[in-house]
Amino acid sequence: GNKSFSGDTSIANDLTISGSAKALFGANQISVGGSFNGTAANTDADEASFIYNGTDQTVAAVTYGNLTLANSGTKTAGDVTVLGALINNSGVNFNAGAVKTATLDNQGNMTLSGSLHVTGEMKKTGVLTLNAQNNTWTAGATLGGTVTNIMLCTRGKLSL
Repeated sequence: GNKSFSGDTSIANDLTISGSAKALFGANQISVGGSFNGTAANTDADEASFIYNGTDQTVAAVTYGNLTLANSGTKTAGDVTVLGALINNSGVNFNAGAVKTATLDNQGNMTLSGSLHVTGEMKKTGVLTLNAQNNTWTAGATLGGTVTNIMLCTRGKLSL
């Protein structure tokens, strides 16, 4: 059956949702120290504030309400959609394919091989490397905060 999370939840190891069961996260904060194994078909992660709090983690390819990459190490993802804020904390290296988010706060190091689309504010104090051929990088509203490090666009087009 379905599993409802009625409050903020911290899981030290892996969280796996399989079969026909659905994880109903609601508007809670979910922190995972290991792997999150679920799909858009069996989670409602798009409503939760999801935190990857371990080291060297794989970020599941689901739609998130808010996504925080915390602690340290490398977080690896394919294509990621975040309806709210994507926060990449200092000390975290985030390597991903395409990223679409409402706001981006990159305090660590982020390398993208696919497209980046930010519809709202983009804050950057870490290094953002955009490394994809024939892709466009866009920030919809404002480039905010203090830009203190270099932004690298190795291929494609950067539009702010």
